[in-house]
Amino acid sequence: QGAPTPVTAFMASVGKIAAFAALLRIMLVALPTRADDWRPVIWVLAIASIVIGSILAVVQTDVKRMLAFSSISHAGFIL
Repeated sequence: QGAPTPVTAFMASVGKIAAFAALLRIMLVALPTRADDWRPVIWVLAIASIVIGSILAVVQTDVKRMLAFSSISHAGFIL
């Protein structure tokens, strides 16, 4: 909330891309034979991120907090 706006925008985009790339690498390179085990967990996490991030973004009055919760929701869409 107190961070400068460019830093907030940078963290909202780059952090999401890096986390998704790391998750993708772990799941497809390290655990490809266990896809039936981790795929339902990813679905639940994606749906929870979308719903919770969207609801909490709507009720925010501060733009930076809204961006943070919107980023959580967008991460769910990426998943």
